[in-house]
Amino acid sequence: NIGYNNQIINDYGIFNSNLHSDTYKDIDGYRVPWQAFDFAFGVSNVGTLSLDTLGTMENSNAYFTQTTNQKIASFFSTKTNYKSKEYYGIFPTRDAGKISQLANHVAEAAVTFDKPYIYKEIQKMIPEDLLINWYWIGYNNTKSLAAASQTNWFGLMSNSNHTGNGNNSQLTGKLDNAAYQDFKKSLTAIAKTNQITINDFSPSKDALKQVKKYPTLKSAKFSGVILTGQTKNFANLDKNPWVYASNVGLTVELRPDIQPLK
Repeated sequence: NIGYNNQIINDYGIFNSNLHSDTYKDIDGYRVPWQAFDFAFGVSNVGTLSLDTLGTMENSNAYFTQTTNQKIASFFSTKTNYKSKEYYGIFPTRDAGKISQLANHVAEAAVTFDKPYIYKEIQKMIPEDLLINWYWIGYNNTKSLAAASQTNWFGLMSNSNHTGNGNNSQLTGKLDNAAYQDFKKSLTAIAKTNQITINDFSPSKDALKQVKKYPTLKSAKFSGVILTGQTKNFANLDKNPWVYASNVGLTVELRPDIQPLK
C-alpha cells in the first residue's frame, strides 16, 4: 500500500552503496508522505534493507512507524489465540464505525475478512463508495503466534489508470492476472534473498507457500484488503458479516481544491 516518489543512490562507495527512496500513501486520491527507506547493496548485488525505518512500536493497541510516528493500518489472524501468553502483538479492532465520526476527512483501513475470499467475491462485497487500494494474501501458517505478532504483510497494490497528461496515475481498485503473475515472480525472488525471521517464522517464505497454492488470479484467495475513502463512508462497514476486524491507519482532512476519488 506504498508508492515511491524516487529512488536515489545517495552514498557511493568502492564496495558498497545506498539506495534511498521517499514514499507516500494514496488515501482516496490524497498523497500522504510516508517514511523513507534505505537499501544498502554491494558489488555482489546482495542488499540489506534498513529495518530502522520499517520497525514498529506498540502504543494503545496500535502499531506506529518508528521514524514518523504514523499509525499503521494492520491485519489480524482469524485463528490466533490472542489470550496466549506467548502472543505479544496488538489485538483485533473494529475501527471503521469510530472513524466515521471524524467529519470531513479521508482515511485508510485494513479490513481482515472472516475467511479468505476469491477476487470475484471481493468485488461484490466491497461497497461502491470505498476504494480497494491493496489486497492481502494472508498467512499460510494461520495458527502461528509469531506470524500474528509481526507486521510484514504481503499482497498486491490495485491496478492504476493514467489520468490527465499521462504522468499521473489513479488506483482503480481492480487486479488482473498479469499483475498477479508479476507479484508471484517478485515474491519468489524476495523469498530467496530475504533473511527476516521472527521466532523461526519467515514472512516471505510463508507468503510464497500461500501463492503457490493459487496459480492464477481466478483461483487466488485473499484474507483482507486496505480500503480508502471518505470517513463517512466507513460508517456501516463493520456491520458486514465478512468483516473480522477493521484497523484504521492514516487520516487526512479534506481540502476544497482536491476532490476525493470516492
